[in-house]
This record gives sequence, structure tokens and C-alpha cells, in this order.
Amino acid sequence: MQTSVDHTDRANNIRELQRYLRGLSYHDARIPSIPITGIRGEETNAALRAFLQREGFLEKTSIPDTEPIRMTPQYWNALRDAHAKEAERYAPAAPLFPITPAALETRIYPPGFYTLLQLMLSVLARPLGQFPAPTLSGTADAATTSAIAAVQALAGQTPTGIPDLAFWREVSALYNLEMHKFSASPPMKSGRAT
Repeated sequence: MQTSVDHTDRANNIRELQRYLRGLSYHDARIPSIPITGIRGEETNAALRAFLQREGFLEKTSIPDTEPIRMTPQYWNALRDAHAKEAERYAPAAPLFPITPAALETRIYPPGFYTLLQLMLSVLARPLGQFPAPTLSGTADAATTSAIAAVQALAGQTPTGIPDLAFWREVSALYNLEMHKFSASPPMKSGRAT
């Protein structure tokens, strides 16, 4: 099986590693959420160690916690496959909104696009903790542009603040995941607090 990385491009390899680990952290609290920086520091190593322990790889080795783990093709494949499995699990069965790639590429958005986007960003503001919830203005105001750029940065994309196809896919996946968590949570109890 072919690995998912070109071993000649170190910074992009680290970003890919961080994207996979960050994506898995949304689904598994044992894996710490990390920023996508292209620099492999202690946070990335801790998240990788948590993933490899979860998969049972580190039970077979005696790598001290202080040493970085060398990525082998076996580790890359396991990480890529685990990430793909989780991403597939939360992929929407149908688009959230009738928005086409062409609309995102040409920036000719359908009516109501920014209102829907602001609603999605409002839902994501608290769990992501990187931006305040924008108001539902229906326009590309400063708060909305800032929130878009924050999501792009979290996803390892260039933070332009312009909703493109890569951003739409990321924000849709995050929104779907958050809605799944909400629908899977136990119902709230009504009545007086004691």
C-alpha cells in the first residue's frame, strides 16, 4: 500500500500529520487538539503518541515519552485510514445547501448563503474557541470574514476570509460533526434546579 506523503517535503508532511491528528481529535478526546503549524513540536508529538497508543502500536515499543516518534509507512497508513474512516462517518449524505463548486469559485453565492454561513459559524464559535460568533447580518461583514479566516487557519488553509470550496468543505464537516454531537447527547432535563 502506498503511503500518503511525499517524504521530500518535510513541512507539508508535518502539516498533513497535524491535519490528520487534529481531525481525529474532534472524534476522540484521548487525542489532544493541536494547531496546524508545519512545525513538529511537543504538542504534535503528544497527539501522535496518543493516537499510536490508541491503535496499540506503542505497546510493542519502548520509545520514551520525551523522544519524537519516527513516522513509518505503517504509522502513516494507520493514521490516514483512521482519519478517512472518521471523515466518512460524518460526511453529509447530501449537501447542506444548494451551493455548487462553481458558485464558490466565482464567488457568486446564492441568496441566503451568508445567513446560513453565519448560523453555522455561530454554532462552531464556542466549541472551536477561536472566534466570536458572528451576528446574523446576511452579509460578509468584518466579524464573518474574521470567523471564516479563523476556520481556514485551523484547517491549515490560507486564512483569506473568503469562503471557497476548501473552506466550505471544512466548515460543513465541522458543523455536521457538531450537530451529530448535539443530537447524540442526552436530552436536557426540564424543571427547577435544586
